[in-house]
Amino acid sequence: MSIIREDEGNLDENFTGLVLGGDYAFQMINKPKIKVNGTESDSKNDVALGVIGPMLDWYPDPSGGGHLGLTLGWAALAVSNNDNSSTMANARGTGAALHGGWDFWVGEQWSIGAQARLITASVSSGDTPKETDKVASFALLFDAVYH
Repeated sequence: MSIIREDEGNLDENFTGLVLGGDYAFQMINKPKIKVNGTESDSKNDVALGVIGPMLDWYPDPSGGGHLGLTLGWAALAVSNNDNSSTMANARGTGAALHGGWDFWVGEQWSIGAQARLITASVSSGDTPKETDKVASFALLFDAVYH
């Protein structure tokens, strides 16, 4: 669903360049650095982090390429064993994905470009005692957008 409006002079002009949609932000992190009780170390396991939810993306100049966006939603974290053959831990919670980038028009309705994305989440497992993990991941990405 999009609320990009090009018509000038009506009440909707305040919403020019805003796009409302759905987003699934996912990153596979190979052997990340972890911090437990203030002590940082290298992990021997891989981590999958995902956030799914509604997304708001803002193009300050709808005919330009720059945009900033935010996704708020449900988060999931999975830790796999050393050879990625099974999942050792699962956790669920809430998260956010913040992104910004620049797209270049390659067609009437298509653009491609680069994007920087930060995903953060606060997740916990159903285990007792309950453990809450705060995770963050940053990535530089290629994107393709159909407007």
